[in-house]
Amino acid sequence: MIAALVDAGRRHELPLGELAVYMDSMRLDCGPVRVVTRAELDLYMRGSAAAVGLIMAPLLDTPVELHPVVAELGTAFQLTNFIRDVREDYELNRIYLPAEELARCGVSVEDIARRQMTDGLRTLLAAEVERARQKFASTSILREILHPAVRPGVLLACSVYERVLDRVEALNFDVLVNRVRVPPWQLGGVALAALSAGGWSGSRRAGHPSR
Repeated sequence: MIAALVDAGRRHELPLGELAVYMDSMRLDCGPVRVVTRAELDLYMRGSAAAVGLIMAPLLDTPVELHPVVAELGTAFQLTNFIRDVREDYELNRIYLPAEELARCGVSVEDIARRQMTDGLRTLLAAEVERARQKFASTSILREILHPAVRPGVLLACSVYERVLDRVEALNFDVLVNRVRVPPWQLGGVALAALSAGGWSGSRRAGHPSR
């Protein structure tokens, strides 16, 4: 496996040094997680999401100058996961919402443990949803410049995750009682829209783009 990774890194000029950054964040998940500040959360996502985006960017045939944009898209996905999974993460003894911001909004760990949705937690999650939406908006150029062979997959992922944010809002941000799922009947429409917008055709095979 390591030999294959090294070979892929050489052939595709992957920034494999990012794996060390990734592992730093993954080590944090080996025990209880309590993020204290926004800066700590950003640092965690730099390893857990942005590093993956930077490694993936060459595989997506992204222009070098836009590699940071792919990293930002990874962060948007990660932040959306944290919003959706507050309850599930707590059950794993992980709280990714910054403790300083929880305290500022009057939210306690006990509120999360009791699945007690408070106005303060709604306020905080609303701000997080807006932050995630801004990240998706800032990466919208990728939906236009990515190679047609990979564009539909990226469009689909973005659409599904943005529907997750819509669903959180529709539930009035109560992610403690409700499990956030995109209704199946919406997923079909999202997939068709992504494929159409990506210019997909049955004759084009992902991984073998026409140059």
